[in-house]
Amino acid sequence: MQSQLFYALVFQTLIPALLLHFPVSVMFGFVLASHGLGIYSCIISITISFYPAIDPLPNFFIISPYRKAAFRCFKRNWQSSEVNQVPPNSKNVVAPANVPAI
Repeated sequence: MQSQLFYALVFQTLIPALLLHFPVSVMFGFVLASHGLGIYSCIISITISFYPAIDPLPNFFIISPYRKAAFRCFKRNWQSSEVNQVPPNSKNVVAPANVPAI
């Protein structure tokens, strides 16, 4: 369990470094060197907006109790969304209404 927590901590350290600190540092480096990033500066906004969605994911995939609980939740939702279908040759099939041709 401690190794799982360690790996989750490593990933939760790498995610902000890659999504927040590295892009902003590159942008500041270009600004200090008097070069603009132009259209590529929007990548920073994208990575910052992805951070809250991606940050908790390593916990769900690395730590086994969380992973089992998450998969049980998805499995339960997937099974409840299945619809029981009646075979087409069943007596419960309603015949189409006769619609006059126009």
